[in-house]
Amino acid sequence: MAHQRNRYLFPIILRKRTLWPVLGVLGPRQTGKSTLLRDQVTPKIDARYISFDRGEHRKRAEKSPDYFLSTIAGADQPLIIDEVQKVPEIFDAVKAAVDERRRPGRFLLTGSTEFSRKTGIRESLTGRIGLLHLYPLTVRETNERAFAAPWVTGKPLGGVSPAELNIWLERGGMPGICFLRDAGERNALFQGYLDTSCFRDLQQVVGGKLSGDLALEIMHLMVQLERPNASEIGAKLRADTRRVKRHLEALEALFLIHRLEPHRSGIGKDLFLPFDAGLALHLGAPPAARLKIWAINECLAQHEYAGRPRPKLRYYESSKHSLMDLVLEAGGKITGILLTDEAVPTPYLLRTAVAFRKRLPEVEVRVLAPTSEMHREAKGISVIPWTMMA
Repeated sequence: MAHQRNRYLFPIILRKRTLWPVLGVLGPRQTGKSTLLRDQVTPKIDARYISFDRGEHRKRAEKSPDYFLSTIAGADQPLIIDEVQKVPEIFDAVKAAVDERRRPGRFLLTGSTEFSRKTGIRESLTGRIGLLHLYPLTVRETNERAFAAPWVTGKPLGGVSPAELNIWLERGGMPGICFLRDAGERNALFQGYLDTSCFRDLQQVVGGKLSGDLALEIMHLMVQLERPNASEIGAKLRADTRRVKRHLEALEALFLIHRLEPHRSGIGKDLFLPFDAGLALHLGAPPAARLKIWAINECLAQHEYAGRPRPKLRYYESSKHSLMDLVLEAGGKITGILLTDEAVPTPYLLRTAVAFRKRLPEVEVRVLAPTSEMHREAKGISVIPWTMMA
């Protein structure tokens, strides 16, 4: 199929499963978890694959999870369970099976929500499970380029064209949607995705206590605000901030949004953005918001697929309200990231970079711009083409 691509997480899964008796692969719905595990991992490791999207498996597992596990796969055959969060009772059964016979690679579990939100996985599988995250297709994955090490760890490698990046900023990286050329078809699928997420999945996460209509309004509004925090969203919607926060927490648990905390040296409140640029465009996001979503996804995905620890991503706002779009902490190194759609960064933007370095002299600042060459502006401040981050 045209939308199938080799995923950079594949070799990481094969390696990590040799270290853990249970391996979890988490990520938003429709980012390719099922395809990756069913079509690539299953034949590679001779596993049994089942999905709790199928009612027959779900009902059997709910009725007797221990018996279900004992009969669904051979004693030495790895078992892959897709959408495992739909049967929370299975986690205790997995724990019991692992404690009875602990060996690497027994179970691979995929989920479209944070396991610990509802299932108590921290108690059930502490010390028994390794967790990986699958993100929307990166620009390089979309265009079938070889994997490159995280750009922030050394000299950026590039390898994608401005046209390819612009297509990603318009369509995003959800495999079943981003390869459709017709914008109307993409928008119909995005709207269906939002409706399912807000009116079905959201209720499953919190037990029917949240409003799908309010969740949709929050998603639409967050891409329009310069500072999309709970207070600003609540004020615009005339909704109680505490209620907005509960909806944001649930949307985050479903991986539908990214949360950016303020850096400890600055001011501000937690900011929120959708997880995919194509979805964000459907919601009405301007180019600046979609550019930030792309940068967030690239930072997280590149580290994950390189087998590195998950980086910390924050933002910085000064007391005078100048803004550093992202502050990346990884491997003991801090990097400030400024995003601009100007080929030549403005003096104001560069002043922001200089002021940030005065605050944190050890920090390197990278200004990502639509330019063709990388160059140094000042000590600790470099301008890097957008395409060299991908």
